[in-house]
Amino acid sequence: MVYDIIRFIWIYIRPILGLIPFKYYKLITEWRRKKYVGRFGESINENTDLIIEAHARSGNSFAYHSFVFAQNRELNVAHHLHQPNHVIEAIKCNTPSIVIIRNPDDVVISYKIRSPHVTFWNAYYSYYLFYWRLKPYLGDIILATFEEITSNYKIPIERLNKKYKLNYNLYDNSTENDKKVFEIIETQMLKKNNKKNINEDKIARPSNHREKNKKSVSQNILLMKNSIVRKKTYELYEYYINYHKMNNE
Repeated sequence: MVYDIIRFIWIYIRPILGLIPFKYYKLITEWRRKKYVGRFGESINENTDLIIEAHARSGNSFAYHSFVFAQNRELNVAHHLHQPNHVIEAIKCNTPSIVIIRNPDDVVISYKIRSPHVTFWNAYYSYYLFYWRLKPYLGDIILATFEEITSNYKIPIERLNKKYKLNYNLYDNSTENDKKVFEIIETQMLKKNNKKNINEDKIARPSNHREKNKKSVSQNILLMKNSIVRKKTYELYEYYINYHKMNNE
């Protein structure tokens, strides 16, 4: 009962914490990353080479692991905090930054399957706050779409190299490479959660099991069709996509 109450409160507070200065957010949450190494991402520090961020369920895991897979050297990559202040901190530190954006409905559906206790309203609200906070900083990051990350990742990496004068290896989204990255993601999930079996609702790679669940969740999402929070979220998403098209064609 107590756990459920704390979790409910955290669901609503967490997106707001992404709006405060990062030093305070880190002060509040860094203990989790130190106590449970690898479970709550890696935050930026003085040795960080690159940051890869996105709202949860937007391809962050694939973007991170495939990028690291393509390199032939050790890298310190900050990732998986799923907070906009993490990106803003990277910008202030002149750290190269990739931010991924995915269609809101697809994010919310995947988020809901992974975390059934999260409401549809909260999922859209969280998505909106993340990208609303980063809107003034679009010129300071490499914006990549979910489609680019999962099918043609070399393009945003090329933009990264050009913008920051870097020479990172490009990732080839071949079937063989993707399979290897999915295996890495599976291994990391089992290690992180100390489990022997993959949870197909939570694993950050394509899942036939999850595709079946998406149908029922998609039907329920129709209840949010005319909601203000969903409308505002899609307006913001369209702004990002239009910005992406105008600056990368």
